[in-house]
Amino acid sequence: MSEFKPGDMVECVNDNHNVPNTVHNPLVRGGIYTVEAVGTVPGVFLTGRGTHNCVWLVEQKNGPEGPYAAARFRLVRTTNISIFRKIVKEAMETGKVTA
Repeated sequence: MSEFKPGDMVECVNDNHNVPNTVHNPLVRGGIYTVEAVGTVPGVFLTGRGTHNCVWLVEQKNGPEGPYAAARFRLVRTTNISIFRKIVKEAMETGKVTA
């Protein structure tokens, strides 16, 4: 199963379109998308063999593009900086930082 879950933000790392004539709303490399659903799809749909982890995207509703192979995306990671804000606040209030 995919590392993604519904609601995750993902970045497209592969916008190669195997069948350009069927693409109504193409992916854009570097584009940020929201995962609507995850699942597996028989390989006949994508490569003709095996099964593939796939994602369906909230933003891709204008045509028959989905699902997409999950390997075409990477998770957009956000960094929680609250601990750093706490350290700065403490330093400003006390004039020192504790470990």
